[in-house]
Amino acid sequence: MSIEIQVRGEGEASALPDRAVVRVMVEGDGSSQQDAYTKAAEAARDVDAIFERYKSGFARKMTASLAVFPKTRWKKGESIKTGWQASRSTVLEVTDLKNLGVLVAELSASGVATTDPRGS
Repeated sequence: MSIEIQVRGEGEASALPDRAVVRVMVEGDGSSQQDAYTKAAEAARDVDAIFERYKSGFARKMTASLAVFPKTRWKKGESIKTGWQASRSTVLEVTDLKNLGVLVAELSASGVATTDPRGS
């Protein structure tokens, strides 16, 4: 005669995220395409300096988009060009969560737009 043991059950475990994803948007407005691009590039240099200081805490840094497009407003049924806007969007995958708050605060203080960090 053989002995058989059956075990059934469920388990659940919680864990803190080990990384966060943050999107950083740099913008520049101008009267011409070149002017808008130059202003965005100046802001991007400042942001890139911040990225450089925290780069050891990134698993990945990707430029998600780079665009220059006309700014318009709607007036009497038609779109009127009022200038140009340039933007660069960068996605950071941050693994150093201890410094995440400082990083986001420093980016925000530089005047760029950031998304809320998403843990994964």
